[in-house]
Amino acid sequence: MDLATLQYTFARALRAEPGSQHSQAGEAGQDTWRARADATPTESPAEQQAAALLVAGTVPIADRLAIYQRTSRVTQTQALALAYPVVAALVGEPLFAELAACQIAEPGSRSGNLHDFGAGFAQHLATHPACRAMPYLPEVAAMEWLLHRAYFAADLPARPAINPATIPPEALAQLTLLLPPGLGLLRTQTPAAAIWRAHQQPDLADLASIDPQGGGEWVALWWRPEGALVERLDAGSWTLLRAIQAGATLAQGLDACGAEGAEPPDLAQHLPYWLQGGLVLGFALS
Repeated sequence: MDLATLQYTFARALRAEPGSQHSQAGEAGQDTWRARADATPTESPAEQQAAALLVAGTVPIADRLAIYQRTSRVTQTQALALAYPVVAALVGEPLFAELAACQIAEPGSRSGNLHDFGAGFAQHLATHPACRAMPYLPEVAAMEWLLHRAYFAADLPARPAINPATIPPEALAQLTLLLPPGLGLLRTQTPAAAIWRAHQQPDLADLASIDPQGGGEWVALWWRPEGALVERLDAGSWTLLRAIQAGATLAQGLDACGAEGAEPPDLAQHLPYWLQGGLVLGFALS
């Protein structure tokens, strides 16, 4: 057996997933999800395959595997809690542990970096029966994942920032904005950003004033040295930044606003604020 197969077999045993019989939350609903979270390791074909590779000793093979299984589950649950602290606070520790167990039971991450674990958590929340009363929860999770990825985003290749006043008129069409690495742009259908911001206050003072059934927001998420920033934007600003993030020039981004029916932002008003807050790092030529 080659190393890749050995590692794959052992990783499946750590998840102890009993095949595809619990891969969907059907009519059984909550009970089906709990069955996935509480699946007995000895029922797992993956564990049986891994056990066949181990050398017998004084400690039973099942007990030896269980040590790794418990360690793996605790580590992955802690990683999810670090990536999704507001989700964990909203649902409470018992339900979060169950949600984490369902995520862990899914096919593992293809990355060797633990910070990449949990990318599909928002999708799990959208289908879990216990989360149906919290329609904002998947979008809060989507925001937290964008912030998590932005925190670990690699620095962008250096591009010389320029003073727009020094650009000759014939080059203005190539002017664009420098955006922070890992900038997240999310269009929500719920007040997820307001809920996230309320949880940044120790006393949660603003949480009671938020209508969980309220409308959505255009949101920008990024990091500065002092911490995470979540900014609510108007539709035009969000559309402009999304276009620039995709490679558009400033002029093309403004055109995109019109094409999508959003009023272009007043750059004379917005740009100083964006530059001060770090949402825009400067200007460059595309």
